[in-house]
Amino acid sequence: GKAKSCRVHDLIHDMILRKFKDLSFCQHISKKDESMSSGMVRRLSIETISNDLMGSSKSLHARSLLIFADENEAWNTNFVQRIPTKYKLLKVFDFEDGPSHYISIHENWGNLAHLKYLNLRNSNMPSLKFIGKLQNLETLDIRNTSIKKLPKEIRKLRKLRHLLGDDMKLFQLKNCLGGLTSLQTLRHVKLTMENDDGVELIRELGKLKQLRNFCLTGVREEQGSALCSSISAYLGS
Repeated sequence: GKAKSCRVHDLIHDMILRKFKDLSFCQHISKKDESMSSGMVRRLSIETISNDLMGSSKSLHARSLLIFADENEAWNTNFVQRIPTKYKLLKVFDFEDGPSHYISIHENWGNLAHLKYLNLRNSNMPSLKFIGKLQNLETLDIRNTSIKKLPKEIRKLRKLRHLLGDDMKLFQLKNCLGGLTSLQTLRHVKLTMENDDGVELIRELGKLKQLRNFCLTGVREEQGSALCSSISAYLGS
């Protein structure tokens, strides 16, 4: 019942971009105009990164970075790899559909300590080893990526509200998942366990009192009783 996408006429699109510029709301970098604004940039929307955007010091102040570049385009590899050091004040980072062969994960991704929203959907991000350092993170979207096993470091994200993935396996978090007390959305979790009956993890789910949107797959008949008890625990809250 919710709109997931929308389209506007080219003329309306051009008008929106002009308003962006006139109101200094957002700096939009496109193939038609790859120049950076002379003023302070708080929000940066990038349609192309074929040029060296890292040369501008204005990006140091950006709070929001949205990348919409075409995967078939010749990306500037240096740009992607230096995002964590160039945009340390980012609160919103949308890298949906980003070409995976240009992503290089380093420890300095933990420099994005102010990040609240991280969208890696369709980017095929290979690892989340840095995730424990993003302790202000509220939304993490890793749908349609190769990430299925979440690292234990995610237990440090006490402010995390929305965790979106595909067939995520949480058996590594069976003794700490309940600590993510701010979680409101948890999708999609696969309960299939490795040498474990899954009961401990199900009990941890009962500690998530804020949970409102939850999708669980792979539930076995013998787990039904524990699952009902956990659901009753947070429905009763």
